[in-house]
Amino acid sequence: MKNIRLNAPDKQASKYLVKLGNKRKIEFTNVLKCQRFVGETNKFLTEVLINMNLIYGDVLREYREAWIYFDTQRQGKARKIQVNRMILQLIDDTNSQFEYTYLKSGFSEGSFMVWRNLNLISENIQKIVYALIEMHLSKSNTSKVIQLKLIIENLKTYERKLKRYPEVT
Repeated sequence: MKNIRLNAPDKQASKYLVKLGNKRKIEFTNVLKCQRFVGETNKFLTEVLINMNLIYGDVLREYREAWIYFDTQRQGKARKIQVNRMILQLIDDTNSQFEYTYLKSGFSEGSFMVWRNLNLISENIQKIVYALIEMHLSKSNTSKVIQLKLIIENLKTYERKLKRYPEVT
């Protein structure tokens, strides 16, 4: 299974410093407590990555179901083509960001890359969802709009957790 694995903490004099990608720095005097914290952080970030991947899978399914409405043979053809291309580009970018997040987590600046990429993944998925909401609104498909708005709320919850970590896990 793919896991996030941040590097060991920096040792500075008699302290151990863990730099998180949300700009927080946590100091420890005990190496075991520090290692335990890094392990908990890896677990937290892996859970966020997995949950975002599950949400992303749901959004991909929603896009494939909505794809038939991106009818380029009717009125508004140029806008539909533009939106569909944007969604496809966001899908490609998001796939790359998932891989990059996992692969770069062990690098020296891995913590910053993981946090940044998890936020980029969330932003890209939200852009896809907003485009789908716009399309469903044009079709007066209220139930789909409500479902898609719930996805946005779930992603924003993960963004808040990332921003506030380690206070809220």
